[in-house]
Amino acid sequence: MILRNGLALGACVGLAGTSVTLAVWPLLPHLSQPPEVLAIMFPYWVAISVLMVPFAILTVFKSAFEAVNRPWLGTGFAFLAVIINIPLNYALIWGGGPLPQLGLTGAGIGSLVAEALALLSACVFWRRAKSMRRLRLRAALSQAEMASVGPRQVR
Repeated sequence: MILRNGLALGACVGLAGTSVTLAVWPLLPHLSQPPEVLAIMFPYWVAISVLMVPFAILTVFKSAFEAVNRPWLGTGFAFLAVIINIPLNYALIWGGGPLPQLGLTGAGIGSLVAEALALLSACVFWRRAKSMRRLRLRAALSQAEMASVGPRQVR
């Protein structure tokens, strides 16, 4: 139940981060960003903003794997994103074969796709691995449970 609520909370945090980052975009011209930079940066900005959703959810999986004494598993999925990202970024930035040369936009798309594939891999592992069976309990989402992981006041 805790993992299910954590995954929902991770999705909410990722969406909130995406929303805030996208909301900041209109402020960039007022922060002395050159127009030529802004002209090419918007697609990259959007892709990196959206990347916060799979990243936040993958972070919940990483924490869950650490909680069940499998810390390298979570680290492995995080590194998988990096391993996928390197050739994908290269291919999408510079083009090659059927892929067009996308430059900075390609870097954003490559990073987003790599993070999403790492998250998909963690989901598949979680759903199929016998060692994760105890984490797959069916339970309803609980707002109270999600709120309980928020900041606590220390006395």
